[in-house]
Amino acid sequence: MEISGQLEDLEEVFGAELIETARVSATNRTLTKLRTAANREVRRAYNLRARDVRKAMRIVRAGRGQSAGFLIVEGPRVPLNAFGARQTRRGVTVRVRKGSGRRLVRGAFKARMPSGHEGVFVRRRQGGQRARRLPIDERYSLSVAQMLRAEGVLGTVLEQADAEYRRQLADQLRYRVEKRLGRFDRR
Repeated sequence: MEISGQLEDLEEVFGAELIETARVSATNRTLTKLRTAANREVRRAYNLRARDVRKAMRIVRAGRGQSAGFLIVEGPRVPLNAFGARQTRRGVTVRVRKGSGRRLVRGAFKARMPSGHEGVFVRRRQGGQRARRLPIDERYSLSVAQMLRAEGVLGTVLEQADAEYRRQLADQLRYRVEKRLGRFDRR
């Protein structure tokens, strides 16, 4: 693309610092929009609340010494209780994916622990038999990172991020050049 040639011309006239601050600012703004887009795409496919998805995302912002920034998506698998769990006589039903029906987790039950944590649990099997009372194990689905990688969600998000970075970089360069020339008007 012709941006690199234009950047070299701007660098000659205004200096490398203007280009670097525009890149850092464009990177950080793009990362924020990338997080929002990733959150939206995951929720488009999975029956999760925005806050549950956002908890698994962290932004490492770019700075003067480091012009790269990162959106880190990590964390444990999401508990089944986050997918609208409902207790039935036969177990617990959950709707993990949007566009699909509710799935039954046979023999499971919803419970609140003494700590206040609510979840979907099953009794552990001991010697081929289900335990009478304890121990119990909580049930989980995929992690947010696995959801993001599934079915082209990541590809869509990265395409949006690339276009957004180009737009942000152009906007930041225009703003800084106009400000340096004293022509910037905050309308």
